[in-house]
Amino acid sequence: MNRVLNYLSTEPVRVRLYGLVVLVIGYLKAKGVLGEIDAQFAGSLAVIILAVESIRSKVTPMAYIPKHRD
Repeated sequence: MNRVLNYLSTEPVRVRLYGLVVLVIGYLKAKGVLGEIDAQFAGSLAVIILAVESIRSKVTPMAYIPKHRD
């Protein structure tokens, strides 16, 4: 249980967005707004966007300072 709580505290926004996306896609599919393929595409697109954002947030930009050659 501590592992789950630790995970939720380190990445709360992304974890909550996954749940929200699943609920919204499920609701739209149940109402007939999205078809089967559309729902799969929307879910896949959301996972890709959230995964890329998660990876991007772990990368730190670094200024490149070239060494002068004498």
